[in-house]
Amino acid sequence: MLDDSDWRAIDKPDGSRAYQIHVGSRWYDVPPKAVVNDVSKCGPEPVPAKRAMAKVWYAPSWEMNAIVNINIYCFMVGTMY
Repeated sequence: MLDDSDWRAIDKPDGSRAYQIHVGSRWYDVPPKAVVNDVSKCGPEPVPAKRAMAKVWYAPSWEMNAIVNINIYCFMVGTMY
């Protein structure tokens, strides 16, 4: 789960919305195909205290003990539930 300060929404010039997540010291773009827009695919509703938190599934690529890139597989905006 991500704190509010670790993800952000970006309104693009074409009117669409994109997302970024903060990992380490860098912001990464969430690929559109990784964004979950259907709450029925999210599993059971989380406990109320964690309902607003964004969720992400990613795998980092490491080089010399530092994250050089990440692959984002799934991202759910914090207000989906």
